[in-house]
Amino acid sequence: MVAITGLLFSLFYSLTALATIAYYRRRVMARPMDALLLGILPLAAAVFVAWIIVKSLMNAPGPQRWSMLGIVLAGVAAMFVAQFVLRSPFFQVRREAEAAGQA
Repeated sequence: MVAITGLLFSLFYSLTALATIAYYRRRVMARPMDALLLGILPLAAAVFVAWIIVKSLMNAPGPQRWSMLGIVLAGVAAMFVAQFVLRSPFFQVRREAEAAGQA
């Protein structure tokens, strides 16, 4: 169970790094320091963590792989139910960039 938790945290970290790049996509090429801090480093971190996830899953026993897949699919299903069935206000909140007129 500890390995599954670790893999889920790694997946979350990797997706967060990619979200950073997407959120700051307009600033990435503004200055060299922004390119490094908001583009290159998060991308390198996401690739490294994705590599760790793949290597961990390759060495994991079958039941652990199926448990991981089930947890991820349950999370995706819950997200779709919250957005499309329950109409959660979370998905209606405008991003900060849109509120400032930059999007």
